[in-house]
Amino acid sequence: MLSFAEQVEQEQVNWRDRTPGLPVDQGEFKGRKYAHILPELDWEKNLWEGIRSDGQVRLSKYLAKGNINRHE
Repeated sequence: MLSFAEQVEQEQVNWRDRTPGLPVDQGEFKGRKYAHILPELDWEKNLWEGIRSDGQVRLSKYLAKGNINRHE
């Protein structure tokens, strides 16, 4: 039986598999690649469309203006 953390990770992998337009490359965290993490350059693809760089409320602009670091 999978732990809760393993279930969540598996659901993230499943979401990536069924969502068109996401990269197939794995993202990296602390030097290790993970199937449920998007690559660094594609971080905005995890966001709701309305707050992406081309959305109505641009999260990246808000973060830069407020000198706020995004979660890695």
